[in-house]
Amino acid sequence: SVPAPVVGLKASNRNMTDSLWFTWGPAAGDVDFYELSLYNPNGTQKETWQRKDLKEWHFQGLIPGRKYTLVVVTHSGDLTNAANAEGRTAPSPPNSVSFTDVANTSLSVTWLGPPDWTDYDDFELQWLPKDPLTVFNPYSSSKSKVRIIYGLRPGRLYEFSVRTVSGDSWKTYSQSQAASVRTKPDKIQSLHCRPQTSTAIACSWIPPDSDFDGYSVECRKMDTREAEFSKRIEKDKSLLNIMTLVPHKRYLVSIKVHSADMTSEVVEDSTITMIDRK
Repeated sequence: SVPAPVVGLKASNRNMTDSLWFTWGPAAGDVDFYELSLYNPNGTQKETWQRKDLKEWHFQGLIPGRKYTLVVVTHSGDLTNAANAEGRTAPSPPNSVSFTDVANTSLSVTWLGPPDWTDYDDFELQWLPKDPLTVFNPYSSSKSKVRIIYGLRPGRLYEFSVRTVSGDSWKTYSQSQAASVRTKPDKIQSLHCRPQTSTAIACSWIPPDSDFDGYSVECRKMDTREAEFSKRIEKDKSLLNIMTLVPHKRYLVSIKVHSADMTSEVVEDSTITMIDRK
């Protein structure tokens, strides 16, 4: 009688890019030997093995991200029966994740892809913190190695991780490659400087809606551009008195927002100290 096929034939890549493990339960009844044939996606046979008592087989030297089909033929005399299963190796990971065009709420993520001789279909991006971002691929191919990100928070530190995807409905994934980036903080709004006395001015502003650490403030004489005052101030201040100035001089005040090593555009205003009436 026709021999039974092996039961429960299934594949696993164990997150390896060049190996597949197939396991199965033995066929019921009399079996002379099993014939294992591994096929490439185009239908050509990659390798074949014949063994008697087997419940698993480990194939090595495979192509990353490639889908293979294993056919296990049960032989009993001249009669045969077959079972088959598909397995896909993990794709090769991307590398060298980097960032360009880093702005307040958008940036580009780029990376180097797997080698051309490997199989892959797409890339998946994940990020922390899990803000609701928009990911846009500027090219028509899902294999393109750049994505533009919109909806970022100004001044925030993000970690982006990229992994390679192989397959369409049934996917395997590579290890992730990650890199960190901070967006630029927004500039302050409504800077207003006014004279206080003959030797002091006062400046006030509206803080940015950003993640940020503080401000750098500079005050210069308008005519000579000579710096009178330059300091970092903490983020909870939005009012500053600048003292020990010269009477009846025009001063230019410049303020930048800092978030770690990222700085906003500068905002400037000028005012004149009062005349000394002594």
